[in-house]
Amino acid sequence: MLETSLSGITELPFGAFVALMQPIHLAIGLVEGLITSAVLLFVYESRPELLQGLEPAEGESSKRSLKAVVAILAVVVLVVGGGLSLLASSNPDGLEWALFGNAEEGYAENMGLDEETYGVESAAADTAGAIQDKTAFLPDYAFSDNDTPVGTTVSGIVGSAMVAGAAILVCLAGGFFRKKKTT
Repeated sequence: MLETSLSGITELPFGAFVALMQPIHLAIGLVEGLITSAVLLFVYESRPELLQGLEPAEGESSKRSLKAVVAILAVVVLVVGGGLSLLASSNPDGLEWALFGNAEEGYAENMGLDEETYGVESAAADTAGAIQDKTAFLPDYAFSDNDTPVGTTVSGIVGSAMVAGAAILVCLAGGFFRKKKTT
């Protein structure tokens, strides 16, 4: 919100912009917090040693093998990313709604900006747009040559895999630096 206000994209006062953005982002944050809690609880119950500083109680072994935990988490990623992504709303996200509204669905236009003609016009912006149009693998969560639900499913799976990959890299880097610090 601060970046949007400082960029000059919106002429709304910061307080009004926050008031438009806050409710949707609070709801999103609550749902994401619940999902994160469920994943952490599953890992804690299955393999507590995967969480920093935790070990199974003395005489108690992990309930599931590491392969089983990874397989279960992978299936969840496929179901959520690939299946539930089909249920995602086609309504604008919080920022788009605050800037452009959703008049087609009967909502206010908020700032009344036109999403199609919105943005800074420059040679650099035109060049960047042309490169994005030619190279985007899944523009608008679909394949560039068709608008089937398969593109949405693939987008959800690819996005989930990217997040999982980033999380694994952070964990590996953390382990590397912890080992290096103790030696």
